[in-house]
Amino acid sequence: MPLFFLLVLYSNLVTAFILRKIIVKQGRNWIFLNKIHTIVCMRNRSKVNGYPIKERLFIYYMSFFTILSLATVAANVLNGLDFSFNYKWIAIAFFCAVLMVMALKSFHVPVIHRVGTYVITLVLLPASGLSSAGLVSPGIMYSFLILILINYLMNGWERIFLDIAVILINMALIVLFEYSPDIFKQLSSQEQFVDWITNVPVVSGFIVLLLIAFEKAYETERRMNVKHSEKLKELSQTDFLTGLYNRKHLDEKLKFLWDVYLRTGNTFAVLMLDIDFFKEYNDYYGHPAGDACLKTIGSILKKRITRNTDWAYRYGGEEFLVLLGFSDEKAADIVAKQIQDDLAGSEIVHEDSAINEFVTVSIGIACISEACKTPQRVVEQADQALYISKKNGRNRISLSGKNNSTYH
Repeated sequence: MPLFFLLVLYSNLVTAFILRKIIVKQGRNWIFLNKIHTIVCMRNRSKVNGYPIKERLFIYYMSFFTILSLATVAANVLNGLDFSFNYKWIAIAFFCAVLMVMALKSFHVPVIHRVGTYVITLVLLPASGLSSAGLVSPGIMYSFLILILINYLMNGWERIFLDIAVILINMALIVLFEYSPDIFKQLSSQEQFVDWITNVPVVSGFIVLLLIAFEKAYETERRMNVKHSEKLKELSQTDFLTGLYNRKHLDEKLKFLWDVYLRTGNTFAVLMLDIDFFKEYNDYYGHPAGDACLKTIGSILKKRITRNTDWAYRYGGEEFLVLLGFSDEKAADIVAKQIQDDLAGSEIVHEDSAINEFVTVSIGIACISEACKTPQRVVEQADQALYISKKNGRNRISLSGKNNSTYH
């Protein structure tokens, strides 16, 4: 009787310990299995979580069956059973441990998965069923574990074949128990209770761990897909050289700000920039220097974009555009002067410039108004203002609708 209560207490303590590891150690999946992995694995990956989900699943199964077999051997020894009862469990523990090590080393993974799944299904399942107490034992629960393993690791006809095999093996065991019950172990009601009370939490706990692993893997894959999707979208909307947004992104944000303007009346402004005598700069210093100059100006524009409603674009070869949401001409003029100051501070030498010893930019500014019938009209007005800056001597800032320019 004391042994009975010790077994019940032990099984529930093990289950509570496992669940505590899951609940308390959030973000560190499968701590107890990772310790096994750290000892056995000879690869550079330090955590079982570094493996693909199918490999992890197989490792978990082999670990589970290894530990379960060794625990059964220990229980048999403590109960004083003849050691011959342990040969089967020692063989199972050795077989599963070898497969676990090979899986951790990623040694012929598909072959290892097949060998493990076939042997567990076609050898261990019927052997353990025949050496159990039949229908009065909780052995059927292990069939559910095997079905999970089969349907996650196998594909096509192999999956169908092994699924049918599990069903037929269990049906055969049921028939044998009905017509030849003597071939199964005979357990007292107390022994049956102990068998169930120890196996149910163990198997149920392991199934819980598997479901959590699947959920974690699914969530990780979903986040990766979202991240990759966002990265691809960013690449499709970004200029490779400068890292600024391109025209595709501009069209989206222009429409967004236009819709806001129509609903609320909040204005937005556009700055059009052109590098003065950039062709001469390229011809004089070479295209690598020209690319470096474009990158520098791109960095300056990024620095001046401090709000999430402002965006900077590479509009053409040496043309740039800044879109300022919820802004007017006055705010746009301040930003334009800051850009010119930053560029002057960079002191990019331009010996072939007709107006300055350093690289300069001309800027045109336009703000949305009732005269604009489309959002593209604001860009056209900014371009016209830029033309005025270049016409009046370059290195200037011009406002749309005004013929004068500000030399800054």
